[in-house]
Amino acid sequence: MEEVKIEFKDNKSVALLANNEIGVCEFKDSDEGWVIFHTEVNSNYKGQGIAKRLLDAIVNEARNRKIKIIPECSYAKKVMIGNNNYNDVI
Repeated sequence: MEEVKIEFKDNKSVALLANNEIGVCEFKDSDEGWVIFHTEVNSNYKGQGIAKRLLDAIVNEARNRKIKIIPECSYAKKVMIGNNNYNDVI
């Protein structure tokens, strides 16, 4: 089986399998930072940690650029709020 690749581009991170998009995590710019408003993975690939990899791609890019993140979608809130690994970007 091919490896799922995560790419950061524009205002989103995308999960690709054999060049087919199977997941996405999107954000929008705001005065406070990047607002993550949507995370979705194709139902055939749920439970494989892809959503977390998508989220972390955005988090890592935000860290590199010293930008704060506002988790708005339910997945980003669930993963980030209360998790010390994300304190520096929230």
